Amino acid sequence: GSVCVLLVPPFAEEMNKSRRMLSLVGKRLAEMGFSSVLPDLTGTGDSEGDFADSSIAPWNADVRRRGVWCRPRGTPVTGLLAVRLGGALACRPSRLDAAPLLSRVVFWQPVFDGRRYLSQFLRTRVAAARMREDRHETQAELRSRLRDGETIEVAGYPLTERLASSIEGLTPPETLPPALGTVSWMEIVREDGQALSAPSSRLIGASVDAGIQVKWSTFVGEPFWMSTEIVTHDAMVEASVGSLTATSTAEGLADEQQFATAEAGNCP
Repeated sequence: GSVCVLLVPPFAEEMNKSRRMLSLVGKRLAEMGFSSVLPDLTGTGDSEGDFADSSIAPWNADVRRRGVWCRPRGTPVTGLLAVRLGGALACRPSRLDAAPLLSRVVFWQPVFDGRRYLSQFLRTRVAAARMREDRHETQAELRSRLRDGETIEVAGYPLTERLASSIEGLTPPETLPPALGTVSWMEIVREDGQALSAPSSRLIGASVDAGIQVKWSTFVGEPFWMSTEIVTHDAMVEASVGSLTATSTAEGLADEQQFATAEAGNCP
């Protein structure tokens, strides 16, 4: 049947670093006769609005609208690929309502814990200031300035209290939503045999225990979403396209990936 894949982008500069990888997925899907949609969320890319005025709510609405928009065009969204913080957007109930035919989802290094993610984002500014030795800031100080209504620039992006608190409001689900269908969870690791992070392992394990099909796999290399130069991982692209289109390629990967078994529930 017809497959349309909705690509849910990550946050801030991670989107620019990931664009090449996402475009490779879109190109491969097109070569196989499938559609894909990659929206610029409000205030990002070529979309309307300012980044500083945005927050999780309008971005969630953007993703939902794209799902609704595809349906009458004869290409209902049946697959979804979410990157980093896009994983949290993809799991919102309203997003899932927009794609009732969703059957296959791929996560790239998904982020569900908004508080932890914001801390990491603020840390980039603290580290940059320390390297310049022009000022010693702390996260506590930055958060205080946000609460006082100041807009703080982090890695070239304006961060407001509204945006920061909306990110912090994202909490990890107990399990992945059953409406996602079959989930392929993919992460980049620095060396072969490296385990998934503890939060990833816990969420995958709880989801598998709840009867949700999750297969996870790792790819050795540089984290494409935070590299200095643009980095691509062809094996990850091919595995993703295979999973999203349920081709024989995906079946071949099933042996390499821990697929909805007790082994996946106890992944290291």
